[in-house]
Amino acid sequence: MRRNFVPALLAVVLAVIVPALSFAPVAAQVAGNAAKTLQLGRVEALGLGQRAIAVSRFDLAKRIAIALLQADPTDAGAMLLLSAAEARLGNNSASLQAADQAQAHSTDDRIKFEATFLKASAHAGAGNQARAKFYLRRAGDLAPDAAARNAIRQSHAQLANASRLQLNFSLDLGPSRNLNNGSLHDSISILPGFALALPQALSGLSYGGTGRFTYRLNRSKTSITELTGGLRYRGVALSGKAKTLAPSLRNSDLAYAGVDLGLTRRWKPATAPVAF
Repeated sequence: MRRNFVPALLAVVLAVIVPALSFAPVAAQVAGNAAKTLQLGRVEALGLGQRAIAVSRFDLAKRIAIALLQADPTDAGAMLLLSAAEARLGNNSASLQAADQAQAHSTDDRIKFEATFLKASAHAGAGNQARAKFYLRRAGDLAPDAAARNAIRQSHAQLANASRLQLNFSLDLGPSRNLNNGSLHDSISILPGFALALPQALSGLSYGGTGRFTYRLNRSKTSITELTGGLRYRGVALSGKAKTLAPSLRNSDLAYAGVDLGLTRRWKPATAPVAF
């Protein structure tokens, strides 16, 4: 199911787009009546567009953005406003295009952050969760302040909550001085004249990875049921020294793989202030 994913940040996302650019008056047809024209400067028009977004007048915000772009086709702030309005109207492709144009016409880091955030919104609205998460992570890297970072965290939570399936992968590769959990000593002396031989630590290369999934089967206000599972693998490549110390040992003797599958159910009292 597709969801239009535009968190509360869009209501204020253009608040900082007030650079000293053109302040030429813009004629905004706000009433759909050619005889009633409101003359606004660029900053005032952007402010009106923001308020239109906040009160769900997305069609009005779109018309204001188009009017601004007719006055200045390179206005990155107007492109952001247009992208936000198109996203709320469900026109995800148009929203992406406007956000791309805003990035292309600006070198301002704040605009790049807002455009990247809007791309995440458009992809989520189109049902492309993977791309939405990708652009949210990029927006998080560009977030200019604590308020923006908090909005990104909330957006991540909303996106995860909307998705039934969650996947996590990790890979590791690196040298190891102790592939077999051996000892750095040849032996240990327990009693005078009695020594116990210890398996020596073997060096080499360790590599592997893990993959996990969580699939939500059911969710209500008081409970959530999920199917979980994972796969893990670890392989090794013994060093030349390790092969000399343990000539009969093979790489496969120290490798391992594992699979797990589970069903979890969590619940809470209906009055508890905890949301799933």
